[in-house]
Amino acid sequence: MNAQVYEFSTFEELFERVPADRMADCLAELAISFFMAKNMMGIINPIAKSLGGSEYKSLFKGPFRWTDDKKGEIKSTIKFGTDADGKEHAISIIATRKA
Repeated sequence: MNAQVYEFSTFEELFERVPADRMADCLAELAISFFMAKNMMGIINPIAKSLGGSEYKSLFKGPFRWTDDKKGEIKSTIKFGTDADGKEHAISIIATRKA
């Protein structure tokens, strides 16, 4: 089976691009990814602050991608800067949603 990938930056785009029969799965996985990101920020912000950095105010800079592969896998990634060599720093968490 080929997975369909939907990319969107707004809920309006999500509504327009994701088929009606796949909307419930998309929104369920999106909700889990928001939950995961919120919890990751609860860990990252105190560490950043203790190291003299600033807190991250917004995680949600699109575009977002939802892969309709019916696996129920959710990956949340927070990107938090680059080093002198241009290497991007990020934290990812992968979870699986049970049907």
